[in-house]
Amino acid sequence: MDPISQGAIGATVAQAVFGRRLPRSAALIGFAAGMAADLDVFIPSGGDRVASMIYHRHFTHSLIFIPLGGLLTSLLFVWWRQFKGYRREVIGAATVAYATHGLLDAFTNYGTLLFWPFSNQRVAWDLLGIVDPMVTVPLLIGMFWAVVAKQPRAARVALLVFAAYVCFGGWQHYRAANAQSALASARGHVIERGRVMPAPGALIMWRSVYTFQGTLHVDGVRVPYIGETLVRVGGSAPVVLFDDLPEEIRARPDTRRVFDVFKWFADGFVTAVAGNPTVLGDQRLSGDFSSLTPLWGIDFGASSPRRWRPETERSDFVVRIWRSMIFGEPGYRPITEALSAPNQGIH
Repeated sequence: MDPISQGAIGATVAQAVFGRRLPRSAALIGFAAGMAADLDVFIPSGGDRVASMIYHRHFTHSLIFIPLGGLLTSLLFVWWRQFKGYRREVIGAATVAYATHGLLDAFTNYGTLLFWPFSNQRVAWDLLGIVDPMVTVPLLIGMFWAVVAKQPRAARVALLVFAAYVCFGGWQHYRAANAQSALASARGHVIERGRVMPAPGALIMWRSVYTFQGTLHVDGVRVPYIGETLVRVGGSAPVVLFDDLPEEIRARPDTRRVFDVFKWFADGFVTAVAGNPTVLGDQRLSGDFSSLTPLWGIDFGASSPRRWRPETERSDFVVRIWRSMIFGEPGYRPITEALSAPNQGIH
């Protein structure tokens, strides 16, 4: 998630566990430790075009790295004079805060290598958006309240609120997944691989992607807190394999590795963008939840593979999300009605 949320949950957990022994310092230690795993963005790329895809949310986010990550972060504080006699508590606060980072990221959709080095699977539970004020604000309130009152109880209450919201995310995910299953069934499809992913915000707007017989299908799903789940039928496109790239591009020495890393990072949900066989997009997120225009991709048609971004999609991404949550968007209807609408049939 965003750095503020990462710091907030780290500070809140540290305050909840060590708030009595370190009344006001636990939050500071926890905030720093909660964000520390993202220092992997400073790992030198050495000219490697896919280094950021490989090393961000990599070993620094794994469960096995938590004790070392907590210890390293604690070195920022453990030698301060005010912590003399409390060094174990400082290390403990840093460690429990550091432990929250990878787990919080795993609740989102980009994936985290929680089980590195035993597995290279990017764990993504798709329960929270990558930015969500409903996560951040209660944690910040609980943290500040605990610091001011010098009582960990407020931090513990904030963590209970967070846990309840994650459970609510599970319920919303269940409803969105049911809509995906209903759409696929109405089309006569069997979902081979599928995910429903929340948009940044408040767990109302979801993006459905699934594959069937080599084709990726995209739809928008609106899951209001109260009321019927609605869908907007999207589109479909063939899932791109390496052999689908033009021969002259496949022959380049760096193409195979970049393609394999990109497809791994995108969890296999890769299609050509706007019919251009050399521009491949990560279909997990789009500015329009039912659109086949992704937020980013790789342009293999350039002299060497480089990132591709549709600036018009990205520029109004946040505006579209909040407008959709508050006012809704045209085209979202009950499943049976959406599939029977003109130009919206089975695809």
